[in-house]
Amino acid sequence: MATQTRIPSSSQDPNSNRDKIPKISSPTSTTPQGRKKLPSSLQKLKNVEDKRAETLEKELDALFRNYKKAMAEKVYVELSQCGGSRNAVIAVLLEESDLPLSKLVEEIHDRLNGKVGSGAIVLAEPEPVTYATVKTIILVEGHRVTYGLPNADANVSEDYTESCLWCWETKNLELLPQSVRGQVGVRRMCRRRIHDRIIAVSGNVLATNYIK
Repeated sequence: MATQTRIPSSSQDPNSNRDKIPKISSPTSTTPQGRKKLPSSLQKLKNVEDKRAETLEKELDALFRNYKKAMAEKVYVELSQCGGSRNAVIAVLLEESDLPLSKLVEEIHDRLNGKVGSGAIVLAEPEPVTYATVKTIILVEGHRVTYGLPNADANVSEDYTESCLWCWETKNLELLPQSVRGQVGVRRMCRRRIHDRIIAVSGNVLATNYIK
């Protein structure tokens, strides 16, 4: 009987209790507390900038919500369509996961061995599927990218900061069943567009706060 799995193989819950998306704060003011009241023209300008910053923050929040909503819509794949290739099955299982590498290795190892042990799928390779094997194939066939706010200090393999919007992707789409390649490609394009807008809006937020 055909075994069905889904992309993403991710445990992310948009309503999870992990760190909330950080707000981009304005620079600390060094102006004395006893400063004089701003002239009316400057006060109006400040009000405009405050409103603009608020609008940008709302758009940024909406972009994150839209990303999570899109990722919550699953792409279903029949593992039997992978032709018994161990690399292809692992490629399907890693696609769109948000997990750090160590947890992803554990999840795929357990799921794959469970399917093989139950006879749900038959692999062409006779060798046992070990944790080391799964990790090697993940690193060869996939990579982890961020579609959220960049963090230069993050460990790409293990970071789980929610605002980074981490996502594993298969390097070679041909490893995925032909029936889902087009859909997966479109989803990647949509993620890139959301990411581009997140970067643009967050930059505008920083610029607006600096002016304030």
